[in-house]
Amino acid sequence: MSSAERDRIQVLQKTMDILTVLVEGPASVRDLAERTGVTKPAVYRILHTLEERNFVTRDESKREYTLGEFLTGLSHKHDQSVNLPRLVTPYMDALLKKFDETVNLGILDGNKIKYLHSLESSQRLRSGNPREEKDNVHSTALGKAILSTFSEIELEKALRKLDLKLQTDKTITTEKDLVSAISRAKKIGFAIDDQENELGSRCVAVAIRDRSGKALCALSITGPASRMSTEKIRTIGDSLKVVAKQLTSKLQ
Repeated sequence: MSSAERDRIQVLQKTMDILTVLVEGPASVRDLAERTGVTKPAVYRILHTLEERNFVTRDESKREYTLGEFLTGLSHKHDQSVNLPRLVTPYMDALLKKFDETVNLGILDGNKIKYLHSLESSQRLRSGNPREEKDNVHSTALGKAILSTFSEIELEKALRKLDLKLQTDKTITTEKDLVSAISRAKKIGFAIDDQENELGSRCVAVAIRDRSGKALCALSITGPASRMSTEKIRTIGDSLKVVAKQLTSKLQ
């Protein structure tokens, strides 16, 4: 084995040691150096590379690192595809029975919202049953609900990747307006799509968080604008917040 090959293996081993520590929780450069035996300069270099690939994320205020979106996404995908529909469906059934409007379960899949499950309203005028498997993040309540759980740094990175294309004449197409909508979602506890993804359709959504506080998925209720009054949206939002709290508790 050449010296270059040995060096690459050593770097890989150090990287795995650092990630193993971060699996347990946030850690500073000093913590990582002490717990892995890797020198601080080497820790800095490795973290810089990992951060560029979204393997880790830095919290500037605490000067700590946590596992990034890419790795947490990998760890969640199995649970999302296998366990989430089974876990959430009873709650979706209850919401459908209560409001008789379409209920959707979605996850963030790259730069899109992927629908995992949908229960359609029995009412004559229906809305919100996704025509496609995936939808845009910026124009959907599901997408904005998930973005509302992001840290400032995570949100900045996510926004740089989004194509804020026009879906309807009501679609948000600027970062400033999208950030404002996300901030409002954080404040009131749920996100709203007011005919931004489909004309004549309004949607309300909440994020479901995992044990680390990250958004695992989002749950929404959609209906025709004629039935989704401001008062009804508020009532649905309050119900969704209760369900989100219950589901998040189950995931602890």
